[in-house]
Amino acid sequence: ALVLNAGSSSLKYALFEVRSRLDTVVRCSGLAERLGSREAQLTHECADGSKNTTKQEIPSMGDAVESVVRNITSELHGESVHVVGHRVVHGGEHFSTPAIVNDDVEAAIESVVPLAPLHNPSNLLCIREARKSFSSAPHVAVFDTAFHATMPPEAYRYALPDAIYREHGVRKYGFHGSS
Repeated sequence: ALVLNAGSSSLKYALFEVRSRLDTVVRCSGLAERLGSREAQLTHECADGSKNTTKQEIPSMGDAVESVVRNITSELHGESVHVVGHRVVHGGEHFSTPAIVNDDVEAAIESVVPLAPLHNPSNLLCIREARKSFSSAPHVAVFDTAFHATMPPEAYRYALPDAIYREHGVRKYGFHGSS
């Protein structure tokens, strides 16, 4: 299982070996950070404790995903990734639980970019690139906003005209529930 957490200028990842429901081991993990800057770097840590940090040009999230895929592929030794999990900051009112990613889910994430303009574009780019690289594996999106999805309307509505809520999705969502 591969887990990807795309931020606005970073990409965290971890590759897990799931031996059983209660026995999961981290095979490797890492962080591509400061994307788009001259100080960009990629840190990759293996289960044996070895760690490699390289300063390199990583202009975009797409480039970060490519670098991570190379690192992950070298750890797999011909094995396949069986599932990919993605942390997504904002699911709007579309998602109250994790979702299997398909074109409709991608479109719904894109539709709420105005509610999370720094994070959702990176989340979406990461999902799209990872779906290309690991096309045979199911991809699952987990939404920070789902953590607070059970709030009643009196808790999540602002004292604003109903039209603003309905047209623009202006309400309290709650964040970082999954992290």
